[in-house]
Amino acid sequence: MLNLAWCLSGLALASAPVQPPAPPANQPAIRPADPIPFDPNSKPAVPQVPVQVLLGQRMTTLRGVVQLSTVVIVADAQSYLDALSAWKPDKRFPVLIDDGTAESREDIARFVRGYQPVGVVRYSAKPDPSSVGAPSFARIDPENYFAAAKSAWKVPTTGADQQPLLDAWRAAGHRPPGIAVTSESDTSWTASLALAIAWGQPTVFVPAQTGNIDWSMTPNDADALSQRIEKACEESGFSWRELGDDIEAVTLCLNAPERLSKANNESFALTDRIGRHGVELNASERWAWAGHIFGSAAKAAYAAQCSIFLQPVSAWLFDGYPDGPPWDGYDATAAGEILKETGMKVEVLDKPNDSAAAWRMRAARPVDAGLVMVNTRGNADFFDLEPGQCRPGDVPMFNVPPVVSMVHSWSLLFPGKRDLLGGRWLERGAFCYAGSVHEPYLHAFVRTPAVAGRFATGAPWGTCVRTDEPKIWKIAVLGDPLYSFSPQVRRVSGALPIEGSTPVGADLRELLTAEKFVEGVREMTLLGRDADVARLAAALVDGKPEKMDSPLAAACILPAFRADNGPLVARLFARLNVDSQKDPILRDALWLSAYPRLEKPDDDALLQLLKNNLRTSDLQRDAAVLAASWTVRFGAGAGPGLFAEWRSRFTETAQRDALDRAARTPWTWGR
Repeated sequence: MLNLAWCLSGLALASAPVQPPAPPANQPAIRPADPIPFDPNSKPAVPQVPVQVLLGQRMTTLRGVVQLSTVVIVADAQSYLDALSAWKPDKRFPVLIDDGTAESREDIARFVRGYQPVGVVRYSAKPDPSSVGAPSFARIDPENYFAAAKSAWKVPTTGADQQPLLDAWRAAGHRPPGIAVTSESDTSWTASLALAIAWGQPTVFVPAQTGNIDWSMTPNDADALSQRIEKACEESGFSWRELGDDIEAVTLCLNAPERLSKANNESFALTDRIGRHGVELNASERWAWAGHIFGSAAKAAYAAQCSIFLQPVSAWLFDGYPDGPPWDGYDATAAGEILKETGMKVEVLDKPNDSAAAWRMRAARPVDAGLVMVNTRGNADFFDLEPGQCRPGDVPMFNVPPVVSMVHSWSLLFPGKRDLLGGRWLERGAFCYAGSVHEPYLHAFVRTPAVAGRFATGAPWGTCVRTDEPKIWKIAVLGDPLYSFSPQVRRVSGALPIEGSTPVGADLRELLTAEKFVEGVREMTLLGRDADVARLAAALVDGKPEKMDSPLAAACILPAFRADNGPLVARLFARLNVDSQKDPILRDALWLSAYPRLEKPDDDALLQLLKNNLRTSDLQRDAAVLAASWTVRFGAGAGPGLFAEWRSRFTETAQRDALDRAARTPWTWGR
């Protein structure tokens, strides 16, 4: 049974100093045997439950609806609206968007592997053929938005006024736990609508925000946004001004900057500004916890659907901190013990398995964890371990969508850039992420065992990773701040309340028989059948190699990686054309899976493949690692020629500088 007191202690641990002061030397010890005076007229003390846990209890109730065990895929805005309109207050089903990109298909497949449905279907409302695909999500009419929300909540009115919806909630005794924020011209409205319906929370449409996630927002602009949100909360008629009342969270579904910057270029997190009373960087008293969802319509919908429907059954923790204070306050092993009490399967890499080599050996195969907690040091483009250093390209690939807490400076400096840490975690499928936008200092992070303890109580994610700092600081929260741990989910196999859906994979036999392998592999991938894809790919490479062309190989590489078949990944990568070999995600799969085979290299084809496919974002490290294996295989004298060939290929000054640094690095496997 979960030790609730242990977990609740995390709420206090968050703001406690890393090293509590020792008691005075003359302070008497507490003697358990001493008698305690008994007053027969006294009443037992009622422990005060933290507001974070109370909010989590509200979310547990909201999550306690029936989930249909079918995933619905749509490709246009009207179909998305129609599908969400079919949700009910007590029953819903996942709806994800395939916008035609490989990224959206990977997100859908990752969600399916996490949700484990009995079926996956495609649904189309048959809209105007000119209004399909990604462009159809570019703008949302508030009338259509609220029509979907009202339909889902059985409020029989039309128009762009959400007041009837608010009145219906109030009449039913429903207290909105938060407010969703979006813009008519922001593709992230897809997340706003799903969360507004699922949690029963109002929406405020704000003017389109200037800049993207990697820009900086001024404190004045943040004030304007905050004031618009607070005005909407006041107009809703629900209480919001204090923690512990109705509206406790703000979800920004906006492609807007997450960083606030002042004159000296010091940055602060927008999500630590929103939800506080006050102005500019002096805002202090918190009235809500905020989170930020951004990206394409498909990516934003993925983040929302993960929050609504998925629960972690396993956790992966890595502790790259040395022993001793203050680092031991963030001990991942202690955090793992707390999570085990929830029933999660927990994998912890801690001393002596906390080196860069240990990280990369583990990242050579997929991580099957819905909760990830990492302690490291470094910058936006590297993280130091004990010993060694890793790069963004070493971030593992995941079988299921993860929630990520990274105690590390600068990881969210530029969340939209895949060559930096935060961007790579998001690319790998993280739908909630806590990290820093600037140098926050260690005390800014809630200690790792405390985060685990908070999360185990069911407290929402946005509260788990926030300290009780009285002023705005630098930890950003991406994703739905109301995401919470509530494993008691009611899943049923029932008919969808929409007509016209077609099962994914219904024509799979015909596709494979007709040797339409690319289409067949994509269907199997969406169904989570990676092992079947890997078996098919291996059979074709061995038996019908002429059928394994570049498009088919590209479709098979990630399933082969997830099937933990590194040699097959390399064989498939070798069949890509030159342009496809430049695909950064496929290159990551090649390098991640190849690492264990580089200690004692005996595959010349693999070494040649890696030599020709260095990752420009990880150029120095890739070159140094391969040089170590190259010289083991071909002799120490082969190293200079290897670097000479690379210098002829990489001509930019920064690239040649990286190669020069790699040439001076001791060529040793495991770095």
